[in-house]
Amino acid sequence: MNAPLASAAPRGRRCERLLPTDNQPAGWGQFKRPLWGQCRWPFSQRKKLISALMIGYNVSVKIGSDKGGTFKRIRTCDSAKQTRCVIAYSTYNAPPPVNATFGRTSVGFNDLLPAGADPNDYEVACTNPSALGGGSGKLKSLYRSEPFPGTLGLVIGTMFPSGVPTAATPWLTPQDHYRSECVNFDGANVLMVSPIDGAQMISPSPLIPTWGLHLVDVNLGLGNLVNIVRKQGKQYLKKH
Repeated sequence: MNAPLASAAPRGRRCERLLPTDNQPAGWGQFKRPLWGQCRWPFSQRKKLISALMIGYNVSVKIGSDKGGTFKRIRTCDSAKQTRCVIAYSTYNAPPPVNATFGRTSVGFNDLLPAGADPNDYEVACTNPSALGGGSGKLKSLYRSEPFPGTLGLVIGTMFPSGVPTAATPWLTPQDHYRSECVNFDGANVLMVSPIDGAQMISPSPLIPTWGLHLVDVNLGLGNLVNIVRKQGKQYLKKH
């Protein structure tokens, strides 16, 4: 259910060989190098970026800043009218444990820190898709009706106490709704998700509790992300 997304990325001669092909999975291993250090993008290339949606990973920034970690010059998005920025978050429904995979630069997937950097000088970015400018907002969830195949599908099923949402259509908007807000718990920056009006509480799978709600990171706010990218695309076209 979960995969990082890229709104737009140019194919320059120095970067093209690192970009994923159409028949490759959209995993973080495909996206991190072209957008980061091993691919030095000149401004003529960076200005073509609409936005990068790098959901479910520890994208780092310098403490107190919106850039300077994973990306030296690309800022985190704080408005749907902003382009050439990145959206990144990891969802939890409760304070992350001390060994949480996401949210801290000292634990989990942190290979996107600059080489030789002290993790204590950085923090994990959190951009709330329901309120890019800050605060809390309502998530617009979207799910595929067809169950996710294989072992991951079984794991996802353990996260929904009342069952994974289903419908006769290819995509669905579930009856349960949630709010989200970027919060800091004991040094972990995460997107905290809370149910609205008695919605079922989505919980981390007991098989991988340190992941939080990682397997539905994208789906929980997919409607918000689609709307954001639509607005960013229009803004990009106005400038180009």
